[in-house]
Amino acid sequence: MVSACVVYHLPATLGRQSLRALGAGDREAARRWLDRAYDLQPRPEDDPLSGGSLVRLWSRFSQAEDRVIEIAAAAIISDSSADAHSIDVLSPCRAAHRTEDEHIGCSAALVRTYLKNRRFADALPIAEDLDQKLPQSTRAFDMHAVALYKLERYADVRALADARAKRLPGDLAALRWSARALMAAGDTAAADRAYRAAAGRPDATANDFNDLAWNSLFTGRKIDEADLEAARQAVSRSQRKSAAYLHTLATLDAEVGRSEESAAVLLESLSARDAIEPRSADWYVVGLNAEQLGLPDAAIAAYRRVTALDGIPASVDTATLARRRMERLAAKAAPAQSSATAGGR
Repeated sequence: MVSACVVYHLPATLGRQSLRALGAGDREAARRWLDRAYDLQPRPEDDPLSGGSLVRLWSRFSQAEDRVIEIAAAAIISDSSADAHSIDVLSPCRAAHRTEDEHIGCSAALVRTYLKNRRFADALPIAEDLDQKLPQSTRAFDMHAVALYKLERYADVRALADARAKRLPGDLAALRWSARALMAAGDTAAADRAYRAAAGRPDATANDFNDLAWNSLFTGRKIDEADLEAARQAVSRSQRKSAAYLHTLATLDAEVGRSEESAAVLLESLSARDAIEPRSADWYVVGLNAEQLGLPDAAIAAYRRVTALDGIPASVDTATLARRRMERLAAKAAPAQSSATAGGR
């Protein structure tokens, strides 16, 4: 059985094979590799950027010149790889603007490559241009929002989402990005309202429920049954295959004192990502369960193993939760230490 990971990366592998064949002077083989990659592309849907860049840059059984072969190969490599060579190919393609299809295809592929290379400032103007040219496209809007979000321009993400919501009332993508920007900016109460609105939609996904549940951990209020149900919905809708969603449920279970259930779900999360050892965020769940068992020293030791993630706002990071827990434990320990000191005088 071929794994999902292999299937996902296969088009990019075929793109590299095409470039190798082209470099060896075998133009026909290079074209055949691209034909195979074309057959693996998702079927185009209503979104003008659906189906991937290759559908705009390549035709099956094409007798295209070397330049077109190289552009098409670079585009499919950009879908799953931070390949710097793709930038060298796609940038002049976009600048040439020979046809609208080629310009849009190269632009979308170039944005994806810049984002994967963490060159967010370079991605932004191209994503913005795509969003303006394709105002109905959710994918173009998402790329624009991602670039702004990664540059920590959360107010601009909100403004972008609000403008789309006015233009397209009820747009789910706009609602989601508004919620993400609010949470990243630390307004978890407003984010909670936006996430609940998204989760209440008939077309809500498992991720919408997971985002709602995860945000609840940062609000400062007590976790309630509705929060737990949101986490359960995310796990259920993903057929219990998402390690991230299982981790969220394990965290909420631990927060409300369901230590046994939390530990079981955490192990399920590890299994879902084929891991043996806990990762950084998993130690937060371990710490919560240690607290529930009356083991503050073990809890602190676990919390100290939670490290901040690069590129993740502190307002949504597990490390922030761990720091808050350690501060509470330290505050609880301080009066006891003062009493012990006074008693020893």
